[in-house]
Amino acid sequence: MKKNTLVTISYIFSLFLISCGGNNSNSSSVDSKKTVADTPAAVASYDLSDKGIPTSIEGPAGAKVRKGMSGGEIDGVKTTSLSISKDMFKLEVNMDSEASGRTLEELVTYYKELWQDEKGFEIVKEDANGFIYKTTDDGETNYSFDYIKMNEKGIALEITTGFALSNFTQEDIEKMYQAAQKATWK
Repeated sequence: MKKNTLVTISYIFSLFLISCGGNNSNSSSVDSKKTVADTPAAVASYDLSDKGIPTSIEGPAGAKVRKGMSGGEIDGVKTTSLSISKDMFKLEVNMDSEASGRTLEELVTYYKELWQDEKGFEIVKEDANGFIYKTTDDGETNYSFDYIKMNEKGIALEITTGFALSNFTQEDIEKMYQAAQKATWK
């Protein structure tokens, strides 16, 4: 029942995303079954500066860079959100317009606490800037991650798993996490 509800909600959400725009009429809301491991090793560097996030990050050659799902403004603080995606490589890169006042350690702890209530939450790997975790619900396992990179002004990039209609493998997430670790401020 939960799975059917999740699939229905995901389908409706994907229809909503399609209706909200994007200028690529050839894009599809259904994820390819290719995993990151199946994707050719060709890598490209994506400079996100002209889209509002002064960073460069690696991803598969031919990936699409679009507005992400977490953008907006709350109490005068603007969040810029971009997604980089190709097949099952789906990164969401978020940056607030000003420093949060939290340290790197506090932000990583915040994201751990945010996800720890998910069913079957377990941290698989962690370092000072982030962590890979898995969740297990109704026998299905999904992997995800959060990675934080701060600049000298205290502004943080939050790099996390992008939206997908299917579960990520640990190998998918490991490759995206490596891309997040290599991201550089501009």
